[in-house]
Amino acid sequence: MLKGDYGKKSFINPITKLMLLVTLPAFLMGGLGGKDAEIFTLIFPLVSLFLLFISKNFKAGIIGLLAYIAVIIAWSALSSGSDGVLHIMLFIVAGIVTGLLPCALMSIYVISSTTASEFITGMKKLFIPDAITIPMSVIFRFFPTVKEEVHAINKAMKMRGVRFGGRKSAGILEYRLIPVLMCSLKIGDELSAAALTRGLDSPRKRTNVCDTRFRIQDILLLLLCLCAYLVWVLSLFGIHFGEVVKL
Repeated sequence: MLKGDYGKKSFINPITKLMLLVTLPAFLMGGLGGKDAEIFTLIFPLVSLFLLFISKNFKAGIIGLLAYIAVIIAWSALSSGSDGVLHIMLFIVAGIVTGLLPCALMSIYVISSTTASEFITGMKKLFIPDAITIPMSVIFRFFPTVKEEVHAINKAMKMRGVRFGGRKSAGILEYRLIPVLMCSLKIGDELSAAALTRGLDSPRKRTNVCDTRFRIQDILLLLLCLCAYLVWVLSLFGIHFGEVVKL
């Protein structure tokens, strides 16, 4: 197993994480359900922030929370004094940011809190073929590894004076971006080879020590997603959420 995978427990099941990754973009960016699903556009961002804080990823959670609040405040302050094309542009920007940001925060949570072993185990339970599982499991190790490489490259370049505003600022593209691209290609090949070396493509049943049982938090989050899809389906048949509540 990869370092840090052994016996590590996650707050929610990998299947629940995958459900959230699909549901949040569908409702926050795809607009499923329309006005009937507006309540979920308020709940899902809170879910993303809650999961980040519960996983102790305070930096991403605080930055995301402040950015979300700043966009809402800016929209409230500027929308009342604007009209025409400017109002439409502000509305589009605010809508994109408030829809994209919670999805990005959820992606950060899933990638940072899910080990390759947990993910593969969850996909096996869903009977997902290895042709999909193996490339996706490589992705979960790819981004954290690239992040470490970028940090090391930036640190090395700062020591050599290659930074914005420095004497060698023109060399940023050559000395920072190109090494990152080359490292990314190399890391992808190495992780793919490591996955095959560990026998992930073996036809035999794979054993694991990951705790991927469904717990109360998984049930609650899955019910939340199912309720959102139910509201959307009902709206397709002309049954609106507000009318159902009144009944």
